[in-house]
Amino acid sequence: MATRDATKAKVAIKKMEAEGLGEGSVHFLEPDLADPRQVSKATKQFAESEERLDILMDWDHVSPFILTDTVLPLMKRTAVEVNSDVRIVNLSSSMHAQVKPTTFAGKETLAKDYGPSAIKAMDTYSYTKLASSPVTCISIHPGVVQTQTSAGVMGSVPFLKRVVVPLVFGTWDAGGKAVAFAAAANDVAARRSRYKGAYLSVSAITEPSKQAQDPKLQEELWETTEKAVQEMQL
Repeated sequence: MATRDATKAKVAIKKMEAEGLGEGSVHFLEPDLADPRQVSKATKQFAESEERLDILMDWDHVSPFILTDTVLPLMKRTAVEVNSDVRIVNLSSSMHAQVKPTTFAGKETLAKDYGPSAIKAMDTYSYTKLASSPVTCISIHPGVVQTQTSAGVMGSVPFLKRVVVPLVFGTWDAGGKAVAFAAAANDVAARRSRYKGAYLSVSAITEPSKQAQDPKLQEELWETTEKAVQEMQL
């Protein structure tokens, strides 16, 4: 379990162990996505110590780029093993369609607040980089979910908390089930060609924004991110 909050991770691990993990086990990995260097260090340690990686769930941008690039060789080795079903799931949002960037050329574009649009564009281009790979890449909008962040914002306005939240926001477990579908559903394995490179809204394949499908933006974002990571010497 990779998270920057060790306390919450340990609580979650104890809960899963209490519910029963069968022959499996859960271990804590601490990659702080706000610190690309720390992510690089933690991910390299993981890649060197593990023999396989079947499922990777990503969100945000630069640090997950580093994380995925580091563990991708391990995932590709896992994918060629018998009966393997290796997937990369990128947590995106339908809000990516609300912004319309015209370029991702130059490091300053990474610092600009594009919202989730950068995530979706990178997801699409990542798929083109992995088109011939047995790794299944999926991007997903898990629905409008009531998280701690959204609850805090909505809770500041009584009307929104009382009326809007119950009508619009789904529960955290519903959002979790949507992500679990992308990560582990049998239907994805059975129809891999249909889901490979797909953008899901909850569990339905949906068309992403035009910007997310723009080859020019995809390539610019990939190249700009690569240069930024190289300059950090990671």
